[in-house]
Amino acid sequence: MFAPFATSDRRSVLTKLADVVANTPPSQLDAALRSNGLEALANDLVAAWYSGVVGAGKNAKLVLYADAYVWSSMTFSKPMGVCGGVTGYWAKPPE
Repeated sequence: MFAPFATSDRRSVLTKLADVVANTPPSQLDAALRSNGLEALANDLVAAWYSGVVGAGKNAKLVLYADAYVWSSMTFSKPMGVCGGVTGYWAKPPE
C-alpha cells in the first residue's frame, strides 16, 4: 500500500501529512489538512485504503483486495473468493 504513494515526488508530502496528522487534534484536522494543501492526498490515501485501489484510470493499481477496509465496513458482504462460513451459511440473514 505504501509503495505506490511513496514515489520520490510524494515522500516529502507524505512526511508532512504524517506530521500534521500526528500533531493536530482531531477536531482541527480537516482545517489543518486544507491549510497545508494536504486534503487531496489525504482523500486519495483514505480512498485507497477503503477500495484497495491506488490511482485512477489507466494508472489504477489494485494493491489490496481481501484486506481493503471496505469489507470491514460492509459487514453484510465479503470479497469474492473468501469463504463466508460453513456450507449453507448464506441461508441465514446478515447480522
